[in-house]
This record gives sequence, structure tokens and C-alpha cells, in this order.
Amino acid sequence: EKGNNNHHPKYNLETRMQSLSDSIHRLSELKTLGIIGLGLKKLPLGLSELNKLEELNISFNPISLKDEWHIVSKLTALKVIKIYGCEFEIDDVLRIEEDLGVEVRYTFAL
Repeated sequence: EKGNNNHHPKYNLETRMQSLSDSIHRLSELKTLGIIGLGLKKLPLGLSELNKLEELNISFNPISLKDEWHIVSKLTALKVIKIYGCEFEIDDVLRIEEDLGVEVRYTFAL
């Protein structure tokens, strides 16, 4: 899936959700979460409490991985994070892969 950017939703900057409820933590049994193309700028704090979350897809949101490290780093069961179309630097990817042991799927534009 790395480098494959063919099946992404249309990302419209005019339609922004801005935020997702912190009460997402109530979904404590959740293993997979896709919040794709919603225009989110930040991850909800409650996301960090999803201890069984194994796969997170935040693709095509103007989210900065560096700014959301405090949430992503608490997802102890996380195995895969998809960040196609998000704001990141290669150092952010390496930090997630090396420090957390999480597979990061992305495309990197030069």
C-alpha cells in the first residue's frame, strides 16, 4: 500500500469538520478507525484512550504528526497508521516506526 495513492477520497478544503468529539474514548473496543478526508486539524484527546486500537487512518486531513505526537504515542496497541496526504516530515515517520514500532503508510512528495 505504500506509495499507492489511487483510491483516496476527494479532499475539499472548503468543507472542514475541524474537530472530532473527545468522547471517542467511549469506543473502548475499537480496533480500526478511519477518519479520512474530514478536514480535521487535530486529533481528539480521547483517541489516546483507545487501548485496543490497532489501525488508524487519518489520511487527507491537515493534521501535523509532530503536533499530535502526544496522542499517537499513547496508542499502545497501534500496529499501522496511514497518513496519506497529511503534514509530516520523514523524521516524524521514523520516530513513529522506531520509537513505537508502528508501521507507517504514506506517500512522500518531493
